[in-house]
Amino acid sequence: MMSNHLCFIDSNIWLYYLIVDPNSSATEELRKRSLAINLINSVNGVVSTQVINEVCSVLHRKAAFTELQIQQVIQSFYSRVAVVELDRDILMNASDLRS
Repeated sequence: MMSNHLCFIDSNIWLYYLIVDPNSSATEELRKRSLAINLINSVNGVVSTQVINEVCSVLHRKAAFTELQIQQVIQSFYSRVAVVELDRDILMNASDLRS
């Protein structure tokens, strides 16, 4: 059941969802991937353009995704979750919240 609340999903969650870390045990990878899938499928997700950029960078560098695969991931973000483009007001509000 999908929650009505918006939930910001950080890059690490998306990476657990998209790739397997060869340096982790199979049990640990399965646990991380399962948690990521459950979270992503149960909330109204929000990401920033920064998160998309970070995910794509890691997919290219560490998982050898092709540019076509990366383009598909980008399209998937825009069709699956709300994408927020960072601007001055958002960055200033974040600074205020940290204060």
